[in-house]
Amino acid sequence: MAINYTLSMGSVKKRLTEGSFSDVVVEASFSVYAQSDAITTGTEEGGDLVVTQPAFSYSCGGTKTFSVDGLDASTFVPFGDVTTETLKGWLLASEGVSDVKDFSYVKSSIENVAKRIYEYSKEVPAVVAGDDASGSSDFVYTPPAAPEE
Repeated sequence: MAINYTLSMGSVKKRLTEGSFSDVVVEASFSVYAQSDAITTGTEEGGDLVVTQPAFSYSCGGTKTFSVDGLDASTFVPFGDVTTETLKGWLLASEGVSDVKDFSYVKSSIENVAKRIYEYSKEVPAVVAGDDASGSSDFVYTPPAAPEE
């Protein structure tokens, strides 16, 4: 079962000047969308009622302000040269990660979908994983321990 996700970059905010630099990107908005494969419980061969939930999904977003402290000619990228990949790199670097699946908003979106799958399923999947090229997680949801009686 796969949970596929997409990290999309939205609008950016720039300053006309910052020190000796012009058109400095200082903020970017982003969104995350995560969706599971269809969930099916039971089998016709086993005489069970087959129930299919088309998919579970979750989306969220936010903005990230980029620091201009220590900006120099070797690290400066003017607004006209900034790409989506540049912004994603800055966003990941702001959390000290290099892989999109480790970005906090992606991780929490995947966990939200995995939790909903777990709570829905009569048969708990052994692994929530995937191999979609746009991004899939190998996150495994661990349900909370049952309360002691």
